[in-house]
Amino acid sequence: MDCFIIYQLMYLILDELNEDNKNETLVTYLTDANPFMREGENSVDVFVYDDFKEKYEIYENHDDYSYEFICFYLKNLDSFYGDIFSIFSSLTKDEYIETCKNILENYPEQLKIVWNFEMFFKANTCMFFCWWLSEAMSLQF
Repeated sequence: MDCFIIYQLMYLILDELNEDNKNETLVTYLTDANPFMREGENSVDVFVYDDFKEKYEIYENHDDYSYEFICFYLKNLDSFYGDIFSIFSSLTKDEYIETCKNILENYPEQLKIVWNFEMFFKANTCMFFCWWLSEAMSLQF
């Protein structure tokens, strides 16, 4: 699954958990990590998402909505933010997976979808070339 989607899912889940805990360091992290306040694939503090993405790209297991990676990431988060993993770990793996599914299926409008124009251009160029080639092949000389 796309790194930025996983990042947003993690953010939304932590935000919901914060409603129950009102943890000051979690509030600080959520303020810095907010992916909805800036354009594109970013966070309020650019370093936060860049760090997440860098670690996401080298982590091998992205099964179950990257549950293991999220645990790894939060356990190794800068100590400035305190122990956010202990708050996150109040959810079981199954609860995390169900929450991700629920957000994606029932509340997709909560996620910020960012167009990747390079991929869009490549796909459309390929489709145009295939169409042009099929037209050219159908011409009779």
